[in-house]
Amino acid sequence: MDLPLENLTETWAIQARKAYIDGRFDDALAHCAEARQDHSNSSDASFLEALIYLMSDRLDEAETAIRTCLTSAPDFPNGNWLLAGLLLRRYGENDPRVIAAYEAVLASEPENLYARCEWGDLLRALGRSDEARDLFDDLRVRPVADEALRVEAAFKLGCVELVLGRNLEAHAAFQQVLDVAPDYLAADEMAALAASDLPNL
Repeated sequence: MDLPLENLTETWAIQARKAYIDGRFDDALAHCAEARQDHSNSSDASFLEALIYLMSDRLDEAETAIRTCLTSAPDFPNGNWLLAGLLLRRYGENDPRVIAAYEAVLASEPENLYARCEWGDLLRALGRSDEARDLFDDLRVRPVADEALRVEAAFKLGCVELVLGRNLEAHAAFQQVLDVAPDYLAADEMAALAASDLPNL
């Protein structure tokens, strides 16, 4: 996930970003604490704190920090997404808090395609295969800058099509993956599996 500090020129932000990138998380946290003394920087600092705590498996502190960020800035870029991912990590796919959090992300950041892909994974896990299929199919055909996201969506679409017993559509999805990433071994294996029940393939 990108840091929210690229466009900030304050000393604390530059130092915190450098410490974060270098893996000096305690130093980065110290710069964030300094920044919170200035109310105008509190949301940026809290978001970065949440990222650092999350990467350090300090999940209680991560949740406190991201909720602090969202309390002061409910639409902070990627804030709701970070909270949703954190809750998923803490409580698992079937927890209603996780589902509600991802629904909030999609409402506040409808063009966050990475969050949409994660939501598709949740739908699959919840047995809502038709909804997952529609979501992955939409991502697969969207003109997005990140080709890797389209490849991932096409692969997951193929997996859902297999679950739904739509082998021809599954094979087509896996073939789309292989057209872009011919060394994608899992897609090659799944394409063969889909083709095994189809004539003339």
